[in-house]
Amino acid sequence: MDSISFDFAADFYDATRGFPAGVGTEIADSLLSKLENRSSILEVGVGTGRILLPLVEQGERLPDFSIFGVDISPLMLSRLRSKIHPGILAPPLVLGDARYLPFAAGQFDVVLMVHLIHLILDWQSALMESRRVLGSKGSLFMGYELSDPASAGALLRKMLYQFTSESCPEYPQFGPADFSEKTGWLTSIGATMDSWEAASWTKLIKVGDTIRQYEDGTYSSTWRLPVEARARVINRLREWAVAEFGTLDAEFEVPRRFIWERYRWID
Repeated sequence: MDSISFDFAADFYDATRGFPAGVGTEIADSLLSKLENRSSILEVGVGTGRILLPLVEQGERLPDFSIFGVDISPLMLSRLRSKIHPGILAPPLVLGDARYLPFAAGQFDVVLMVHLIHLILDWQSALMESRRVLGSKGSLFMGYELSDPASAGALLRKMLYQFTSESCPEYPQFGPADFSEKTGWLTSIGATMDSWEAASWTKLIKVGDTIRQYEDGTYSSTWRLPVEARARVINRLREWAVAEFGTLDAEFEVPRRFIWERYRWID
């Protein structure tokens, strides 16, 4: 399959990917401040709703807006439906692939994609589909979390990817090599881009626990690794971490930021 489904992670996704209290609302407020009073919104890769639900809950600021969600994982959508508060009108949620969106051309004013294209082998097709369902003056908002590349968490991810590439060269590369490639590709098809910080917080990184999560498959970066290759990668990562940090018990407070990028086309 050319897109990674998060069915496997549905039961623990919120516990491992959730924002600290209030951060989701900040992210929603930052987005809403950029929208017109009448906006139809589609979130592609809606997951369990960590972006969509705060938008719905803050929706009184834009009383004429509508929001839809689509995801390839039925279990993630089921988890999202179970979290919608009674008394809140549930947004339409549709099962579908980002590369083949089940919506009409020009149907939406806004498309949201947050931490998604790194899960898609043919990520350009997903971006073209988002462009297709946008109206002529529509905007594609892409969101992601950013940490200092010298932080413990970023270094662990970097070495995980390096050891994976060395231990299993045939492991497929999903998504662009880096986010700048995605920006360059979108601008090559006529988009203009602006970006801003929507929220910031700190996260406690425990080195040994983080490596154990990679080993257990908490994050999608190791899901497709064969068992023996995963063991080799994790062993190398532990050895590197001890040499780098002195102990697997090391803990670090890592500053995190959420960034919105807005892409617009002038026809």
